[in-house]
Amino acid sequence: METSPNRLIATLPTEDRERLLRACTSVELPLSELLCERDELTTHIYFPTRAFISLISMADARAGVELGMIGREGMLGSHLCLDVFKSPLRGVVQGQGHSWQIPADEFIDQMQASAPLRYVMQ
Repeated sequence: METSPNRLIATLPTEDRERLLRACTSVELPLSELLCERDELTTHIYFPTRAFISLISMADARAGVELGMIGREGMLGSHLCLDVFKSPLRGVVQGQGHSWQIPADEFIDQMQASAPLRYVMQ
């Protein structure tokens, strides 16, 4: 298993952390991979451990503006915590590396089952 933790996951009590990680898949994110697109349904949540994901707002069909970056301190897909099911931004891998990945519907189930996870995510 991955030894470099995601800091959000690391803040969870042991039982909740282990339950969440059992539902996750260990993935390698290649450079420039498109993880989500604005206004599309979110299918997966990502908790990077050694990868960086840019959050991009599309200004027009050709140009975008980077609004933020997610690394091991956060997650891609936090809008699901607010019951927003379509991605508000484009998510693109800017630094390849490891991430935990979980299907969006499984993440929602995990949040409903774990008060500590809901607290950390909100």
